[in-house]
Amino acid sequence: GVQTCALPILNFLYLNMIAFFISTVAQADSCRWPDTEAHATLAGQLVSLRYIDHIPQEELHAIVPAYIGKAKNGVYRYRIVYKSENPRGDLLNVSGLVVVPDTCENDYPLINWQHGTVVHNSRAPSQRHHLGRVEASQGFLVLSQDYIGYGASAGEVHPYGIASSYGRTGVDMILAFRQAVSQHLALKRDIFIQGYSEGGYGAFALQ
Repeated sequence: GVQTCALPILNFLYLNMIAFFISTVAQADSCRWPDTEAHATLAGQLVSLRYIDHIPQEELHAIVPAYIGKAKNGVYRYRIVYKSENPRGDLLNVSGLVVVPDTCENDYPLINWQHGTVVHNSRAPSQRHHLGRVEASQGFLVLSQDYIGYGASAGEVHPYGIASSYGRTGVDMILAFRQAVSQHLALKRDIFIQGYSEGGYGAFALQ
């Protein structure tokens, strides 16, 4: 009798696991923006926005500091490439990281996250994907530029400490991002600027 009922029970559990997996994947993709490419000829215009991954809310609990609490949502991560100018006025492709809550809202408060000094390109936001997870888990949309000399502009010399560079590429990232998601987000809420180390200087330059 045990053998005759075991197979239907196993089939039931298997089918429920498959249904749960499909439901989870569908939920994770429900708010995901499609990859976008554009023809850009001016600073502040979008070149591309490409999906990186989705981090579920449960995984984010482990990285949210105790004084903040727990993650309120999962997040999507994207790599953005856009046009900007170096201090000489040359037009070039630059890049950054976009981290957005997975809550399907049409607007979020935006944080422009200016990262600290990095030495290797692999540590840039769009390469390492580490910045903005905590903030986005609390309902903020986070943009973090790589700075000239990293990411898409890795062949350029990084203009360390030149205020106009941080300000120009930071503003151009916001403009290009608005272009990329104009059909998905209103972006009418507050913009906050956050930074530390070199990014602290960059934050002042961006104001």
